[in-house]
Formats: sequence, C-alpha cells, structure tokens
Amino acid sequence: MNTLETKSTQSYEEFVESLTRIPESLAPEAREVEYTREPAPLKKNDIVICYPYRTGFGTFSKGTLVEASATEIGSKLVNALLDKTGRDDIRRRVGAVYIGMINHESMNPAGEIAKHSGLEEASALTLNTACASGLRSILDAASAVRDRENTGVELAVAGGFESMSNTSDRISPDRNGRGFGDRVIHDGILVSLADVFEKDAKGRALHMGVIGGRTEPGRPQVDRQAADIYAFRSQQLAAMAQEANYFDNRIMPIEVEKNRKSVVFNSDESVKGRIVTMEGLAKLRPAFEKDGQVTAGNASGLSDGGGAMIVTYAENAEKLGLEIAARLESGAIVGVNHEYMGTGPIYSTEKALQRADLKISDIDSLYLNEAFAHVALMGGYALGATYRNLNRNGGAIAHGHPTGGTGAMLTVNGICDLDNNPEMQNVGVTLCVGGGQGITGVFGRVAA
Repeated sequence: MNTLETKSTQSYEEFVESLTRIPESLAPEAREVEYTREPAPLKKNDIVICYPYRTGFGTFSKGTLVEASATEIGSKLVNALLDKTGRDDIRRRVGAVYIGMINHESMNPAGEIAKHSGLEEASALTLNTACASGLRSILDAASAVRDRENTGVELAVAGGFESMSNTSDRISPDRNGRGFGDRVIHDGILVSLADVFEKDAKGRALHMGVIGGRTEPGRPQVDRQAADIYAFRSQQLAAMAQEANYFDNRIMPIEVEKNRKSVVFNSDESVKGRIVTMEGLAKLRPAFEKDGQVTAGNASGLSDGGGAMIVTYAENAEKLGLEIAARLESGAIVGVNHEYMGTGPIYSTEKALQRADLKISDIDSLYLNEAFAHVALMGGYALGATYRNLNRNGGAIAHGHPTGGTGAMLTVNGICDLDNNPEMQNVGVTLCVGGGQGITGVFGRVAA
C-alpha cells in the first residue's frame, strides 16, 4: 500500500537549502561523496546491459534532429551499437527488439528499427507506457531474457526514441458517417501530454503541467521558490557535465540531414546552462495556470533523441565476448493516484530498492526524471535522497524530455556514472508517468 512515510533525515527546508550548494567540479571530493561498497560477484543468470548508448538531446523544433524521424534516429543508433560489438553474427543472435515510443509514426516503429538494423529474424514490440516507455522496454526485455526457456529470447535490443519535433497533429471528430464538413486540428504533443481522467472548466483534458505542479497532501508543499532553486541547480550541473564532456563516451554520433546537408550529431545541444539565473527564473510567468507554480523554467523542455542497449544474461555475454557495462539489480512499476502522478517515482523506487535489498543511501546516483521540479523535489525528499546523489548531473529541466526516449537515455547516463566513477556501485533511474504510474530500474557495477 502507498504510504506517506518520508525517508529523509533532514527537514524539508534543510533539503531545499542543500540544493543551493553547487559543487565546483565533478570530482567526488568536490561533491562531498565517499564510496565504500564493493560490487557483488557476477552470477551466470544475472541480467546484464551491454553497449548502452544514446544520442545527444536535440533541441525541439529547431535543433539538429528536427528533420529526422524517431525511427530514423533509432535505426542509426541501433545499427551503430550492434557494430560496436565487433561480431559479424550479432544480428542473427538478437531474438527480440523492444522500443519505447509515445508518438507512433507508423504501424510498428520497433519493427522498422529492427528491419533497418538488419535484425530480420527478431520479433519487435513497440511499447507506449507514456514517459515510462524507454525504461519499460529495458525491463520487459530483461523479463524475456530471464524467461528465455519460454520466450526463446537469449539476447535482446531495448531502448526508446522520440521525435517531439515530428509529432503529428490529430484531427477530430472522425468522419464516422459525417461525410463532409470542417474538422478541428489538435496539437499532437498536447494530446499526448494530457490527463484524460481529469477535465478543466471547458471539458478539456488537463495538461500534465497542471498535475505535475501538485504536491500530494500530507507531504511538504513545494513552492515556486523551491522549484526555481531546483531548476537553477539542474541547469548548472548539466552545464558542468557538458563542459567536462562527461557523457561523451556514451553518446553515439549519428549522421542526419538538415537543410539538405549531412550533419554529424553528437552533443546535448538543448542545455542552456550558464545563461540561466535565479533572477531570470523568478521573472517567468506560470505556464499552465494563472496562479500556478510551474513555469517554462522549472519544467522539462521538449527535445528529440533516444537510447538503446543490448540486454542478455551474464553467461551468454561472456560466451560471446560482449562488454558488460552494468547489471540489472531490480526494477519496479506501480500504479498511483493520477491526480498526483508525480508521486510515482517514490513508490516504484521503494519497491525496487526492497527487491534489490538496498537502501536509498546505497544508490550513488539517482536519476529522478525532472518532468517538473515539483516531482524531483517531492520524490527526492520523500525517498531520502540528498544533494549528493539526486540528479547530480542535471536532468530534463536542462536537457529536455523526449518522452518515449527519456527512460533509456537516463539509463545510459546512469551507466556513464559507473564508467566515470570507479568507486560507484549502484545507480537508479526513475520516472513519473502521466495517468498515474511510476517506474524504477536499479543498475549495479559488475566486479572486475
């Protein structure tokens, strides 16, 4: 049962104040972090992640990826990561492809990505679990591999992709016997970001920006100042990571067309970073409600991109000579009250930690998707996360949120933390989900 118990040992005011501390560098000593745990030995049936890569985060509507469809982006990335294995036979060994995507461009985008990647014999499943889609594809692939005697899947490709820039608009009402007559065009992005369970005064489904600004009753109420403090922190940390080329080893360059020219895309171009100030954030007007607290500055922006990886079991990875990047320690998906969908990460993370026999203090880096600052603040405090491990490299407020791809991209970021910090043991990835769900994946270092 979902409870209001808070794991933090700080007061809420102390938690918010701690988020004003921006480290001078990415070094552990600058972040005031000590790592003392050792990774557990790898067992032959452990689910492992190999060759996790992502694209850069492309700026919505005007960035480098603006002319590329989500399936094109996905096909290029999956092809490239399969080539990274160095095995001529890797494509025929892929038993299934799981791709998260919210705004479908065709009948089965996962099938298109599979075919364009030379995976002629693999089954393909496109998942739409709103913002959970990218991470859900990884957990579902893991389940298929774990149950390989029944599924026949020993090795899968999993990930998520989204082109918010190319989301199609919707027309209503359907003809449905009406014949001719004018119809209304609805913005496809707004349709995909609406809560159908709750209506406004005009009978329209409420935008996530309204629901995402709510704090569950019984928890410390997130105000505008705290949300802006959090947003400023996210931008500064993301800029710091970008300046240090922190994620470069896991960003796969892809070649796309823009303005009739071929361009190589390999950066997080949507990060504003250093130009963002607290004063500037304070001047922004509420974006979704007249007296609301959610603004364009303390909510995630839209962006294009995605990530993918190979999911298999340890014995198989070692037999094939694949590079193991991380082990899947646990995962959890839960349902929550849609009116407070931002609580999803709290309850899914609690369940995932319980399954892995871990505490929040065992998570060295927690990527709690910054759909809205309110979600990260409410969830981070309730879980007992601190400024040391909560979104330590910024998040969607800075780099944007390519909805169906974000879960996979954050997973790649988490594994990049393991790459760059040899003392780190566990990373967590968690997202709230429109309509009332939460999803979490916990990934651990593999002993050398």
